[in-house]
Amino acid sequence: MNHHLQDNLKKIRKDHNLSQEQLAEELGVTRQAISKWESGVAYPEMEKIIQLCDLFDLNIDDLLHRDIRESKGEEITKNNLNKYMNSFLSFVTDSINLFCSMRFMSKVKFLFEQLILIFSLVSIDTLLGALLIIGTKNMIDVFLPWRIYQPLLNFLLIVYVFVVGFISVTLLAHIFKVRYLDYYVKIKKGEKEAPVDLEEKEEKEKISFKRPEEKIIIRDPKHSEYRFFSILFKGIVFGIKFFAALFTLSLCFLLVLCFTGFVISFSIRKTGLLFVGVILALLAAGTIDTIMILYFLNFIFNRPNQKKKMIWGFIISVIVLGMSFGFLFLGTIHLDIVPLEESNLLGNNSIVMDMQEQLMFLDDVTYIEEDIENIRVEYKANKLCKVSIDKLGSDGYLRFSSSCDNPLSIMRAYLKEFNNGRIVDMDSEIVDIRVYASSKNIATLKENYQKYYEELENHNNEISYYKEELATCKENAEGLEAINHDHENHIYYLETEYHDAQERIEEYQESIREYKTQIQEYKDTLSEYKREIDSLKNN
Repeated sequence: MNHHLQDNLKKIRKDHNLSQEQLAEELGVTRQAISKWESGVAYPEMEKIIQLCDLFDLNIDDLLHRDIRESKGEEITKNNLNKYMNSFLSFVTDSINLFCSMRFMSKVKFLFEQLILIFSLVSIDTLLGALLIIGTKNMIDVFLPWRIYQPLLNFLLIVYVFVVGFISVTLLAHIFKVRYLDYYVKIKKGEKEAPVDLEEKEEKEKISFKRPEEKIIIRDPKHSEYRFFSILFKGIVFGIKFFAALFTLSLCFLLVLCFTGFVISFSIRKTGLLFVGVILALLAAGTIDTIMILYFLNFIFNRPNQKKKMIWGFIISVIVLGMSFGFLFLGTIHLDIVPLEESNLLGNNSIVMDMQEQLMFLDDVTYIEEDIENIRVEYKANKLCKVSIDKLGSDGYLRFSSSCDNPLSIMRAYLKEFNNGRIVDMDSEIVDIRVYASSKNIATLKENYQKYYEELENHNNEISYYKEELATCKENAEGLEAINHDHENHIYYLETEYHDAQERIEEYQESIREYKTQIQEYKDTLSEYKREIDSLKNN
């Protein structure tokens, strides 16, 4: 017979405080049969082995071929690990369900309390850590050199952070469990009825949205809480509602802009699909903005939201907004961008001026030779703008400029072009400048421009040179500043060394004074000994 069976039978019976008679009664056999099984004289039938396994929750293989206590120990260890894991997962699941079941105000209050606790724990841990580091450094700095005590101090700091962090997290989890989670578990088990939010009666029209779960008021209103937290919580809620009100005001301003743009958009009604896209986009944006305004107003004044209407309105607005983007794209691809020369906004202009020695044009002009004494300038400019030729300085430098004093007429003209599917390029109000003059005057104008360009280039080169010199000076200054900083550090190091040396000299001088005092005491003692010796000799 396998010896494991007889040993396991004895162990099982003793572990359960059973005598041979009691075990025999459980199995329906005689006491002698149990005695023979334990002594190895007889072997139980398979039916009795199965009955033993069922009675004591054993495995047949463990009973016959292994030490039952070792098997039980392994099973207990596995069960404990499973229990710990299941407990942790249950804690996480209950915490998530708790937070999702809270009202908004309860969530704000919960997060605020947790932040206060975390801040308090971090402050205490930091203060204790600073005291510990200072005390430890003062103690080990005296006995150990810097190369040894610095790594040791870092190691102690890491151990402190790990231990204190573990204790803080455990304490925070325990407070959370006591103040919130236990109450939530009681509610879920039906031990305590929690007050809930009553939903309004549903309308007859059903929609395919899942009804949200009823929100639980956390914590129990009858449960005691600190007045400090209550006051701070009310302040936090007031602050949130205040910023919500400011955001609502900005949404109202945005709504005004949407409807203003809706009215203005009728000025481009001839653009077809582009006009339809703009109208739909503004209506969708205004509807979404209105839904957000109603939501925040209901939040500020603690009124219930008509969730179904808001959700349907938001979904329809998003769909309309997507359609508007499509219309805008189709309308935009049919627009043509044309330069100012091809539009109907240009008018021909001309001006005659006397030739001067230093005269030149700074704009991009086209010179045309003509047998005339004066200079005639022809150009095209926006008919709605006023063009002037400005003289810069006393050298006769001329530059064209334009001023459009009637923006409404300009806007009306460009909208007319836009409704015709044309976008006018706005690079310049003056184009195609032509200068008619004799060959001699043209050469003078070009020569003056070349001189001006060369002087301007020389001036720019000088500026670049001085910029490079300035950059070099800055680099040298930074280098000197770095050298000066190194010298200051070296001086500080030497001053520290000098201070330490002075302290050591004072210590040595103090030691010398003590040694001199001791030597004098020894001399006095030696003199006394000599006098005693002389006295003894005389006697």
